[in-house]
Amino acid sequence: MMNSPCFCGSLSVRQGSRRVRFELAKAEAYGGPAGCYRVRVDRVWHDVDGKPAFLTPAQIVDMAVMMTLGDFEPEPLPDIPRGTRVSVQTAPADGDVPERRETGWTMTAPLRAQDGRVHVGVSVYGRGVVMLPVNSLELFRR
Repeated sequence: MMNSPCFCGSLSVRQGSRRVRFELAKAEAYGGPAGCYRVRVDRVWHDVDGKPAFLTPAQIVDMAVMMTLGDFEPEPLPDIPRGTRVSVQTAPADGDVPERRETGWTMTAPLRAQDGRVHVGVSVYGRGVVMLPVNSLELFRR
């Protein structure tokens, strides 16, 4: 028998006459980073490209605001073709390891997640394919 999710908080936003419920669970319980949350929107887990999404409090607020506005027009998807070499700055999880830059190759075209942010799948050595926000990446120029 599966354990039910342990939610640490919830919020509700209204879009016209429709209410949308957000339920928040600590990301660590689902293999995510500390300080982030796994979000369930109207009893459906928020995923990005079929994988669990872990959002910061600011990303959760952005997502709630976008759902409330309803007519928000997101910016167009950037032109980052599959196979583009990129790098990303990674912060230490425990504070002992200094920040470092990881490089990889894009494995997917950019896609917009439910939170409105644009992500791309990046193959990172030792981590596999990781969905990363496009604004966190640096493109290598030839």
